[in-house]
Amino acid sequence: MVISVTHCHVYKYPFDLVVKTQLNKYSKETGGMVTMMETIEQRKDLYTGVMYSRRIATCRNIFPMALRQLSVMRIPTIQLEEETWLDENKQELHVRSRNLTWTQYARGWEESKFRPNKLNKNWTTIEQSGGIEFYGIGPFSKVLELFVKTFVDFNVKKSINVMENLLQVQQSPKIAVM
Repeated sequence: MVISVTHCHVYKYPFDLVVKTQLNKYSKETGGMVTMMETIEQRKDLYTGVMYSRRIATCRNIFPMALRQLSVMRIPTIQLEEETWLDENKQELHVRSRNLTWTQYARGWEESKFRPNKLNKNWTTIEQSGGIEFYGIGPFSKVLELFVKTFVDFNVKKSINVMENLLQVQQSPKIAVM
């Protein structure tokens, strides 16, 4: 069974600010799932101007101990690969991620597209979809998938709140301290 999630959100902030915040949020997010983000590759296409980046995220293992019945699940961290394509001319950011841990047991993915909102160019729309599928571990797969579905539904809202808070902080005027 494949668990999938799709959502759309409008940030009431301009594209450039949302992109900057998105690409740097893991260095600012406190108490989040991501414990480390390492840039593996970064290049700019000289013809199209598209900036490509590939990063590896190290994240806390989200599964509670009760669901870590299989020895392979008893690891403290998992790794994800994130690829981004930023086209500043078209004002589009595409983000694609996938799991690197447990690839013999699971396939997880997420794709996001950021662009200026069609009704208000000073706002930014994100369209996001993703899913996960566990295989090769019998009926336990369904239990893990249902946990992930609940976790993702909750964390979509949390992720939006983190971004909104970071955007608000960056947008607010800086007060000089004397």
